[in-house]
Amino acid sequence: MQKVALSAAIGIAVAAAVLALPYAGLKVAPVTLMMVAAALSMGAAAAVLARTLMDKGPAKSAKELLGSTQIKKGAGGLYNKFPDGSHGSVVITLKPESKVEMLEVIKHPQNYVTKDVMVTLRKVEGATFNPVELNKLFGALTAQPGFTHLLLRDEHNEFVGYIPGGAAKSSFTGPNAESQIAKYIVGVFADAANSVYLHDVHGASSTDWIDDEKNVAEAFERMSGGFRCLVVLDDANRRKPLGVITYESLMGQTLKAAASNANPSSVSMGDFRPFR
Repeated sequence: MQKVALSAAIGIAVAAAVLALPYAGLKVAPVTLMMVAAALSMGAAAAVLARTLMDKGPAKSAKELLGSTQIKKGAGGLYNKFPDGSHGSVVITLKPESKVEMLEVIKHPQNYVTKDVMVTLRKVEGATFNPVELNKLFGALTAQPGFTHLLLRDEHNEFVGYIPGGAAKSSFTGPNAESQIAKYIVGVFADAANSVYLHDVHGASSTDWIDDEKNVAEAFERMSGGFRCLVVLDDANRRKPLGVITYESLMGQTLKAAASNANPSSVSMGDFRPFR
């Protein structure tokens, strides 16, 4: 504040000195006197404004704005949201006793080709998923381009693992499908500690999650540590998984923000749109 006052005082003092020139015996045309006085007054005001802005520090870059943004405030834009059954999306929930052949996606697969599909497998205490039955399910889902998420939940309906749909299609079909299902699904339900093996199929273990209250910088820091994806939880509630942040999408968003630094005036938080 003292610097601001000093800047203003200097400008005012110079203006006053110019106005006092006639009293010192120097002849100055009235028009010139008025122009000089006006210019110096504007200079004083500009000095005040410049000092104020400098005291506030430089504006944050687009990349810094992105990093300090809470994940939840970029909902859908900073992570891929899980389908919730609305807007034509489909959520298929299976338990060990579910009859796979009775699913509509198997009976009428043509009706799901244009839909976003998520499969949730729910553990039941004392029961085990049959790899043969799940092999049938994933075999049918290979024809569904919208199948992008496979979520594993324990008997308390809490998140315990995640596998991208593409990885599920390739890993859980073919000659080794049943052994792969036994390792990455049945094994995870048997012991949540086995979920660490989901990294082999580009998935997320039971500890690979981030609170949507955290900012993007923290997600990027964890991704830099080697995580391929993080499941986003609503306020750290394991029963409310919202979506997934992938390394590729986060890097793409970061590079976009960095490139925007060259033209910061064109950037707003509305530019951070969903990844598709």
